[in-house]
Amino acid sequence: MSFVEASEKEEKMRENYLRVGICTIAREKMGIGHAKNMSLRIKQSLKIPKVENIVFPKSISTSLLSREAAQYFLEKSVDMLLIINATYVPAQLVVNLVQHLKVPLVIWTVMEEIKTGFPEVGSLVGLTQNAGVIAKMRKDFELIFGPPESKVTLQKISSIVKTISTQKKLSWARIGQIGKGCPGMLDTEFHLLELQNRVGPEVVYIPIDEFFNEWDKFLESKIDENKITKALVQKIPRYGITNKEIVRNSLKIYLVLYEFVKRESLDALSFRCWPELKSHGIGAPCLALSLLNDEGYPAACEGDLTAAISMLTLY
Repeated sequence: MSFVEASEKEEKMRENYLRVGICTIAREKMGIGHAKNMSLRIKQSLKIPKVENIVFPKSISTSLLSREAAQYFLEKSVDMLLIINATYVPAQLVVNLVQHLKVPLVIWTVMEEIKTGFPEVGSLVGLTQNAGVIAKMRKDFELIFGPPESKVTLQKISSIVKTISTQKKLSWARIGQIGKGCPGMLDTEFHLLELQNRVGPEVVYIPIDEFFNEWDKFLESKIDENKITKALVQKIPRYGITNKEIVRNSLKIYLVLYEFVKRESLDALSFRCWPELKSHGIGAPCLALSLLNDEGYPAACEGDLTAAISMLTLY
């Protein structure tokens, strides 16, 4: 149940698709049938929700084509590059791609069928050579060696994609810090610049006084909360909260916090709940934070911003 309607623009801003560049490297007149079959099977296996596959339409068999592919992926702003290493190829083809694309890299090959006692396409040889070259270039990469129909293989590529997607999400995230950490809770402290440099999110600090200013404005507004309050009461009887005043205050906290989420385009937030809310006679914000979490906005209590980031990462 959502108590506030999110705008279409806001929902689009929260969509964060991962753009995966996919290309196949293979020598002309050398295992083209194997290369096409392998490439097709891998592409079909990469139908992952919220992942957009950007496929270079040509098989890369020359140095010029590898440079063309690099330019193509740069223009498409891919977040990750998957090289399907279908056959043995000169290392320069991979060097051209890796040199120009500063994104996470995965090289995938499938074992070829040995019919004559000697490898005909050399896919594993190519994988070994290209991995060694990339390592010498001091680039990070992941290797996948196995059929796309294998559960183990699919779990590995899925894990890689989720990790990179999470990194991208965190690098563009905005985390609201409404009030500093609660008194005496030393492990809620953090170094702002180090956090953004190492993890990625921007921290938007909102003084706790701004919360109370918004709270006062809300009390003076003409918002009819009866309908929402009724829906909220119906939702939570299993928790044993029947005091309507507590429910109303929780609803008001939720609406004020949601106003900050909307205004600042926040992906998550932390909220200093102690001791100010008690001294102002408002009550605990636990229910309000739970409602935000239910709607996909991780919200941490006690001003614990690093906890909010951990919650967003898990989400």
